[in-house]
Amino acid sequence: MATVTLEQFNPANFEPIPLPDHLPTYELPRVSISKLMGKDEAETKTVVDICARTGFFLLNLMDHPLGRNLWESACKLRNLGQHIMATLPEEDKKLFLQREERGVLDRGYTSSARDGQGVAKFVESINIPRDELFAKPTPGWELPSWLKPHEDLFKNIQTEAHKVELVILAALEQQLELKPGTFTDTHQLEAPTHSFLRVLRYPPTGDGNGMRERPRVFAHRDVVSISMLFTWVSGLQIPRDDAVYLNSDTPTEDSWLWVRPEAGHMIVNLGDTMPIFTNGALKSGLHRVVTAHGDQANLDRVSVLFTGRPNWGVPMAPLVSSKIPAQSAEEAARPADSCKVWGDNVIKGYYKDNVKWNKAEVSV
Repeated sequence: MATVTLEQFNPANFEPIPLPDHLPTYELPRVSISKLMGKDEAETKTVVDICARTGFFLLNLMDHPLGRNLWESACKLRNLGQHIMATLPEEDKKLFLQREERGVLDRGYTSSARDGQGVAKFVESINIPRDELFAKPTPGWELPSWLKPHEDLFKNIQTEAHKVELVILAALEQQLELKPGTFTDTHQLEAPTHSFLRVLRYPPTGDGNGMRERPRVFAHRDVVSISMLFTWVSGLQIPRDDAVYLNSDTPTEDSWLWVRPEAGHMIVNLGDTMPIFTNGALKSGLHRVVTAHGDQANLDRVSVLFTGRPNWGVPMAPLVSSKIPAQSAEEAARPADSCKVWGDNVIKGYYKDNVKWNKAEVSV
């Protein structure tokens, strides 16, 4: 494959595709990265209030250079990932191997439900691990030849995303009255975490082929601390605030609302570590991905996702603060798994749940 060169950035090329007006939407609250970096009391309180309800918000990146750089990098990466996945033969992509350890999804090429021609039909992804790029290198490991020329981009964008991750974690520390560093020191760029950069592609489906009848990625919560998503075409859905649930992960179908992509913003949601660290005070955001609506079903939908997880050795147990509900004596006496053991076991659990696993690929 010839090396793909990155085009000069032009913001006019990255305006999200508008959703049709008649679709029910969830208007995510907006937060300013500049205010968070300035430790603005009202803005940090807003973040915690949001995360105590849904765990989802839009982060405006355009009012600070760090955010603008991250937005530009994500747009470049979208084009790069789209070109590679749409043009590189399936057999070449599959040579970018996942880890041998089943259930760890931070590295390699993945795809689900192909059409008979070896082309990904529902979703495919390229997963760039943070561990190999920043933590102690794995001997003999390197990116495949078709990704290697872009290693600097992958490093730069993950460094930028990690800085934003730390800004959000610092805001949570501040409002939860935790000692500075409680979160930020346990989510390190150069420590093994199984955090990753993921470029996802949802190929065009057109109408009348049954895709409307099933989500591309079923309802789930992310096994991380923070997820940060860039997307330009609709497909992400989250439940309405007054959703009716059949069980903890299954709202009724009419409870799902569309999330509008916004230029210059990324969609942030908390994952499953935060309810553990805060004993339920903060929420992990439930979401799913469905086929884009109407004419958008004919578009090649590409998203860019970053995740932040705690360092492997961090114990998965509630922290102590006046803002965090106290554990019972019985709960406090139970030994806590390390983050690595906990995270690996949770994701492996998806493999054992044949109903979910056979329907669609697990997200994170």
